[in-house]
Amino acid sequence: MLSSSAAAAAAGTGTGAGDGASGGGGYWEPHTSSIDFCEPNYVHMALVAEVHNAWSSLLGLSAVGLLGLVRGNPPGERRYVALYSVLGGVGIGSALLHSTLHRYFQGADELPMIYLVLCLAYCVMEAEEG
Repeated sequence: MLSSSAAAAAAGTGTGAGDGASGGGGYWEPHTSSIDFCEPNYVHMALVAEVHNAWSSLLGLSAVGLLGLVRGNPPGERRYVALYSVLGGVGIGSALLHSTLHRYFQGADELPMIYLVLCLAYCVMEAEEG
């Protein structure tokens, strides 16, 4: 399976703005992650591989995690502090992966997702019936 930038280069549809079609590449190449997403790489910036995936991870996931830490835990329970902190970590790790497409940051993207599921399971199991 071709990456999106390789497919664009093969089809001759590259923009030439660092997406690999013109051979310009990007700052973080070669990519060492085992996955590449649907967004073309380095189209908008030479320093960020997938701009829209990166900013949506930061603004979507990390902002919700921060908002949850600030406003979403009135009783101050530690389980929710852990949950919202890990959610923020998912956003940061995901933004790092989409920015670089390197294997180190792939772990920073995937491991917090596993921790988030564990935190959610803990929150559900500790919920009081009422």
